[in-house]
Amino acid sequence: MAQFDYDQIPNPSPGSAAAPASRGILENHLVFRRHPVNLLAPGFIALFMVVLVIIFAIFLSASGLVPLPDYLPYVFLFSGVLIILAITYFFMQWAFWYLDIWVVTEEKLIDSQLVALFSRRRSEIALRQVQDMRYHISGTLATLFRFGDIIIQSAAKEGLFRLIAISQPREAVNRIAALVAQASKLRLPQEEPRPSRPTTLLGEHLVRAGVISTSELANALSEQSLSGQRLGDMLIAKGLISKSDLVTALSGQYRIPEIDLSRYEIDSSVTKYISYEGAKKHNIIPVSRTNNGILVAISDPSGTKMGEIRDECEVPVDFVVADEDYIREAIHGHYLAESDESNLLAPSG
Repeated sequence: MAQFDYDQIPNPSPGSAAAPASRGILENHLVFRRHPVNLLAPGFIALFMVVLVIIFAIFLSASGLVPLPDYLPYVFLFSGVLIILAITYFFMQWAFWYLDIWVVTEEKLIDSQLVALFSRRRSEIALRQVQDMRYHISGTLATLFRFGDIIIQSAAKEGLFRLIAISQPREAVNRIAALVAQASKLRLPQEEPRPSRPTTLLGEHLVRAGVISTSELANALSEQSLSGQRLGDMLIAKGLISKSDLVTALSGQYRIPEIDLSRYEIDSSVTKYISYEGAKKHNIIPVSRTNNGILVAISDPSGTKMGEIRDECEVPVDFVVADEDYIREAIHGHYLAESDESNLLAPSG
């Protein structure tokens, strides 16, 4: 069985040769489905069922096991029902194949999957949040017909997106990368300068989002004035919001994306840009590279703190908001765990 390792694809510029014209439903829109070879298995199963039913009907008619002609209509009726079921099975598999699509526009990637005949699941990520793209070709059929899975890792809460059994995956990744590069290029002028202050107060944002009521916020603010505890921590302790609610609120408050680190594969090579002391001090973790710097997950964003981190870091830094517990686990896993492993492998004196 053939096996291809993941291939890393560089992001080409929009005008490069690796960014040919899109073949989609609209200009600059890409539409992907699973390779048609995925219909071979259900097609063979349906054909086998039909042939088996026909052979069975002929056998009953010719063997004399069934009195003819009295029972001949029942044989035909039973055989017809089984053939209809086989055809229906293939049609359902074809419908899933045809309606399961991935659409890439100039701004977002849309994953639209049919989970039942009358139920569809849709999720999407902004192209500006795409951090990494790889493709994987595995198996004899995949190698012969040149199709494979495309893995897209993003800074969005959804984490990984997987495009399954895509024809010519390398070319597809290049096409997607061209749109990602274009989206990133259009985004850069809008990102500078970044806001140094939140657009709204955290409590106001939670009330506007309908997570807590005005009275609950007022009571929490009164208790906060006495205890000095952070508002978000207090609301979580009182059971009024979840940690996910807090991350989403901070994301909207500071207008930076949120990320679910439990579903995100951190690039260990970028931790060299921030020391363990700096990561622990600010409760941050570098997660991946960007076009010209690194992406850093932070649990408690503020203009002052993000400014300090940028001053301490030697490369440009973009931020995403993440749960502080996940960040602490990531710091331990990517700083302390690697240090402990190095000590274990080091020769003893």
